[in-house]
Formats: sequence, C-alpha cells, structure tokens
Amino acid sequence: METKFDGQMDNFKMVLMAVLLAGACFLTYFFHEILETGTVFTHFFYIPIILASIWWKRKGLSVAIFLAIFLVLSHNFLRDHVTTANDYFRAFMFVVIAFVVAILAEKIAEAQEKASHLNAVLRAIRNVNQLIVKEKNRANLLKGVCDSLTETRGYDNVWIALFDETGRTVTTAESGLGRDFLPMDERLKSGELTDCGQKALSQPCIVIIKDPLSTCPDCPLSAKYSGKGAMTVRLEYHEKVYGLASASIPADFTEDMEEHALFKEMAGDVAFALYTIELEEERRRADEELMRYRQSLENMVEERTAELQTAIGQLQNEIAERKHAEEKIRELSFAVEQSIDGIAISDLEPKLINMNDAFARMHGYSPKNMIGMKVMDFHSEKEMNKYTGVFNQIKTQGSWSGEIEHTRKDGTLFPTYSSATLLKDAEGNPTGVVGVARDITREKRLQDQLRQSQKMESIGTLAGGIAHDFNNILGAILGNAEIALLHELREGNPARHSIRQVVKAGNRAKNLVQQILAFSRQKEQELKIISVTQIVKEAMNLLRSSLPTTIEIRHKLTAGSDMVLADPGQIHQVIMNLCTNAGHAMREKGGVLEITLQNADSGSRTAESDKSEIQSVIDIAPGTYLKLSVSDTGDGMPPELLERIFDPYFTTKAVGKGTGLGLAVVHGIVKSLDGTINVESEQGKGTTFNVFFPTIESKSEPEIDTHEPIPTGNERILLIDDEEGLVDIGKQMLEGLGYKVTTKTSSIEALDTFRSRPGKFDLVITDMTMPNMTGDKLARELMKIRPDIPVILCTGFSELINEEKAKNIGIRDFVMKPLVMRKIGIMIRRILDE
Repeated sequence: METKFDGQMDNFKMVLMAVLLAGACFLTYFFHEILETGTVFTHFFYIPIILASIWWKRKGLSVAIFLAIFLVLSHNFLRDHVTTANDYFRAFMFVVIAFVVAILAEKIAEAQEKASHLNAVLRAIRNVNQLIVKEKNRANLLKGVCDSLTETRGYDNVWIALFDETGRTVTTAESGLGRDFLPMDERLKSGELTDCGQKALSQPCIVIIKDPLSTCPDCPLSAKYSGKGAMTVRLEYHEKVYGLASASIPADFTEDMEEHALFKEMAGDVAFALYTIELEEERRRADEELMRYRQSLENMVEERTAELQTAIGQLQNEIAERKHAEEKIRELSFAVEQSIDGIAISDLEPKLINMNDAFARMHGYSPKNMIGMKVMDFHSEKEMNKYTGVFNQIKTQGSWSGEIEHTRKDGTLFPTYSSATLLKDAEGNPTGVVGVARDITREKRLQDQLRQSQKMESIGTLAGGIAHDFNNILGAILGNAEIALLHELREGNPARHSIRQVVKAGNRAKNLVQQILAFSRQKEQELKIISVTQIVKEAMNLLRSSLPTTIEIRHKLTAGSDMVLADPGQIHQVIMNLCTNAGHAMREKGGVLEITLQNADSGSRTAESDKSEIQSVIDIAPGTYLKLSVSDTGDGMPPELLERIFDPYFTTKAVGKGTGLGLAVVHGIVKSLDGTINVESEQGKGTTFNVFFPTIESKSEPEIDTHEPIPTGNERILLIDDEEGLVDIGKQMLEGLGYKVTTKTSSIEALDTFRSRPGKFDLVITDMTMPNMTGDKLARELMKIRPDIPVILCTGFSELINEEKAKNIGIRDFVMKPLVMRKIGIMIRRILDE
C-alpha cells in the first residue's frame, strides 16, 4: 500500500534526478565547448544512472538509455566528426551498468522484504506458542492463533476449520477476513471443501496457490486473495487430522521453502495443542465417568448396606423377642437391687425369704443374715399391735401403705413410709407378701426444721411488734422522768432519787428490748469491729431475767484486748445458746453459771502453760485470740455424747425440749469467723465450752461525758408522731432545751402545714410508723418542697428501714426509740450546726 510519504519521496527523487541530469549535461558542455578539451566527459552521467537503478530498479534503465542516446547525439551536434566506436561503447556501458545495478537492487530489496516478512511470521509463531501454553479452550485457542498470525502483519488474513471424525465442520475461526468469511464458513459447515482444502486434507505437504483468482474461481475467498498467494495445510498430530489452516501470502514468497516449513511447524503446534485439549477433555470425561461410577458404586453399597441393616434389624428383633422375658426379669431384678428403697418378700407366716441390699442395710444386717427372720423382729414393741392390724388388712384387702416404725440391729428406732402387697399364684391363692420401706428420718428432720424456722419467724415478728409498742411506752416513761429531773424537781428533793431510779430502770428496759430484737431478727452477716465484753454484759442482763433464781451467774471479764471482727448479732447468739444450754443442765438442781473472757496467745509471746493449753486442745494458726468460756456445774456428759455434741439435730433434751440445732449453729458461726470451739465435760462435775475468736487491733471510741450540760438552741422544729402522749412529751423536752416546737399527730396534716410555709421550720423530727403516710415517704415529700430541710427519723422497730436506707434517701440522722433527752439534744445541735 503506497503511503503519502512514499509519494512525496518519489517526487523528491524525480526533482533530484532532473537536477543531476542538468548538472551532468552542463558540465559535459562546459568541458567540451568552453574548455575545449576535445572529449566529452560523460563520466558525470554515471551518478544519476546508478541512483536511478537503485531507486527504481529496472525502471531506472530508461535513464541509462536516455543518456546513451544523449551521448551519441551530443557527438553529432557538438562536434564536427562522426560518433566513434568508443562513444557507442560508452553508451552501451551506461545501459549495462544500469541493468546490473537494478538487478542487484531488486535482489537486495527482495531479501529485505523476505527478512521482514519472516520476522513478522516468527513473531506471530512465538505469540502462537505462548497462547498454546496458556489457553485450554478450543474456540479461544483457534481465534487467538488467527489473531496472532495477522497482528504482526506476517499474514493479511488467516482462517482455521476443525472437523469431526465424519468430516463435518465443528468450528471455525478467522482473522483479517471479517464478513467476507461468512460464505466460506457456510460452505465449510455444509460439508463442501474447496480444491485446495481437499488437497491439503489428502496430503501432509502444504498446498500453495499462487493466483487464487484464476486457479480457484469457485472459492468464496478468491477475490480477497487477489494479487496474493495462499497456502493451506492440515492440522495433524500423531496421524490424526484435526482440520485445516489457511493463510494469505505475498506472491513472491509462495515458493519459499523456509516459509512453508514455518507455517507447517505452526500448524503442527496448533495440532499438538488441540491434542492436549482433547486429552484434557478425555481426562475430564474419564474423571466424570469415574465419579459417576464411584457414586453408583456408593449407592449400590448403601443400598446393600441398608438391606443388610434391615436384615440385621429383623434378626435383632427376633433375638430381642426371644430374650424379652429374660431381660424383663433381669431389669426388674436390677431395679430392685439398685433401689434406694428397701424391698423384701416374705411368706404368709410371715418370714423373710428374699430382700434387696437397701432393706438389709437400713436395718443394720446383711441380706444373708436377715433371711428367715420374722417380720415382727424389726418392729418396735409399741408398733406390734399396729403391725398385727396391718398384716390382717393385707390378707383381707390385698394391700396397705402408711408410716410405721422399724428397729435396727443396734436397737435404734427409725420412721419409715412402707407399703405391702399380697402375692398370689396363677390360681389366685396367696403365696406371700412383698413390702417396700423407705427411711423417712431426713424428711422428718426437715419437717422439724421447718416448724422450728416458722416458730423463730413468728417469734421475730412478735418481738418486733412488742418492741415497737414497748418503746413507745418507755418513751413516755423516760420522757416524763427526764422532764421532771430537768425542770420540776430541784436538787435536794427526796423524789429526785426515785425519778433517777425510774430513768435507770427505763434505760435497762430499753437495752433489754434491743437484746430481744438482736436475738430474734434474721439478717445477713455484717462484719465489723466490736467489743465482745460489751456484748457479754448485755447477754448477762438478758439471762438474769430468763434463768431461775436457783442458778447463780458469775463472770470474770479480764481480757485486755476484746476487739474482734464479727457480726454483733451472731456473737450474741453464740453467748445466749451456750448459756441457755448451761442453764438447762442445772434447771432442776440449780448451780453456778460462770462466764469468763480472757486473752490467749498460740505464739511464743504467751506463757508456756497457756501456749501448751491452746495447742493441746486445738490446731490453730499462731496469733492472739480472745477466749470465751461458759461453764456449768450440771451432771456433765459421757464421752460417747461429746463426739456428737455439734452434730445437727443431736440433742440430749427430752422430746419437745429442744431442736438439736443450737450447738450446730454455734459451731458454724465460730468456724465462719476463723475461730474454733471445744468442750470439756466429766460426769458429775459439769461442762465447759471454750470458744476462741481471733482478736484485732482497734481504737475504741471515747465515751460521751454524761455530766456535761445538754446543748440548747432557739430554732424552729416540726415534730410528728401519731402517739399524742409521745408528741406532748417530745414537745416538752425540746421546748425545755429552748427550741420552738410545732407538733402534728398526722403525717398528712404535717405535710400540708410544711407546704403552706416551708421556710418556717429549721428541722423536722418524724416517727416512722404512722397511718396514711410513713415517715420515710413524708421525708421524701418534704425534701421535694425544700431540698435543704434536715430530717431526723425515729422508730421503735421497723423491718422496712434502717439507718443506711434512711441516709440513702437524704435523711440526716436515724434514732431508735425511746428518745433520750441528752442523745436527741446532741444530735439536733450537731445537725443544725452543720
């Protein structure tokens, strides 16, 4: 294809040739006519002749012929003599040189064109080889081969057709032909081949068509090949022909054997690629076939396995049916042997003829030793009449169930829930009795424990109610007495001593109420640093009113360090339980109950005697301990009872006199506080319980000096209590301290009064338990109206609130009734001065 640049180059050559010819003619004329050399220097013409032959090949001969004619004519026109043989020879040499140079130029150009074409073909074949390595799809491979052969301009167009074993075209691919290939594609798919195609399929060599337009006029692509040759070769590998490959080729290269070899090699590579794809497809098909075969085999195995399992299942069912009766008997026997209930069989006499281990074990025998025993041998004498009636009921009605007492081998009694059924043979005749017995000792104990818990809960509820009412009564007594001492009875008045005794007795009654509450209330353990000496003193005050006067109470509280980390209620419970047990041991004959409190040390700092005493009795870690001892002068206990003294539900008291939980609870409390407890007893000499608590270093709070004057003031106080007597006494007490007091016996009225004039009051003192609105709810409503108002909450006893809960809702302080003038006066002054 001639480009615009090629046309411009040809024009440049023509101009340059004209200039060179003009110059050569001028120089020849100049030397011949001007310089009169006598010879025409025609050597100037060799340059344009050579250039014309190089540029235009054989077409450049025209320039040489023109110059040869010009040489001959110039001799005739420019000289007087006739042209010589030498002139003709020189003219002939012009033509010869031009011919030789043109032939050489053509050969060089052909060689260059061939080299360029072969390089393009080699690049195309390289691309084809790379494609063959990567591409595994047949259609993509053929299209890629065609594109590779035309993209490098090695070939103008290429097409490939593949055939099946019957010769039918299965796929085609082309490049460089476009829509011109459609007729050829239809022809191939219809089974018609061109002459070149038929020849190529019948021979291994390449079929070359130099002029397709004249040689193959019936070929749909002959016009497309106009001016070019075509070469067609079959795609063959291992004597198998896969199809045809055809490409256009410049007419000059149709006879080039190297070109033929490259194209045939490329066709062989494509055939090899088709062979590998075919192998891969066959391998894939083989794998698929293998998978289908394997699946089929697995299905056959599963079906056969299912058949075998069905057969095995049927066989197993037959075996199971044959062994069903035997297995049922074995299971029943196993169930009887493993049952936690005692099961026994007797004859009608009745004597035991068989039993399970549980039945023998609950009576303290082995099954072998119980066989032959009469049933009445393990029933108590008091149950004998009942058992006679039970056995008669079994004979007449066929069964019986209920509670009955049994006797163990060691003579101890235990309750059981039993049932019995009359056994009969196939004819309905009685043959024996089967009985089932369950030891219900634990259930009985749980029932006793439940009753005890309910009783303690009732006591706690009763104690709370009594405390509330009793504190109100004490409030009236103590309030009036303190008012009388403060305002009405001057020093020296004989009645003043009596009123002081009333106040003293009232305070003792107040402490007694607190001890009752501490003993009866149930709450979680709250550990804090406490003084055990103080709790012992409180317990002794409570014991004096509960023990008979025939028992003398002594105490020896010599402990220098009595601070321990414990719950006050639990320490109080330990002391009361130990002292109550000691008092019970001396209730009939009287005696001495002695409580001692002293320090003990298990380390090297204590005396050797004390150290050996602690380490010989208990195994505890080194450290300082507080030793609490409770002794009585009762009858004491034998060694066999001492071993079980801390067991739950164990008691030496008569039925209805104790629960058997007291010492067990004491033992649990002491152990939870990292302490220990032991007992020393000798029959006829009494019993001593020793409790060891780990001590803790703590500074005790200074006691309040009761001789200092009670603080006074002139602020305004709103006092609320539903008891009119307590309101009057409280008002007198507070006004006696200088305060201006407004009283209300209704929380609703108090709220209305405060709401109407919230700035009128500096402090509110309210009772907790009141109708319509309790004290804590009233405090919340008051603080909604005026958040800064200080509130003191008073109560004789309440399960709904304590000091911590009260302060959490914003109440400034919490005080237990009855109110003591000194305590309430100090509290009011402290709150108002904050």
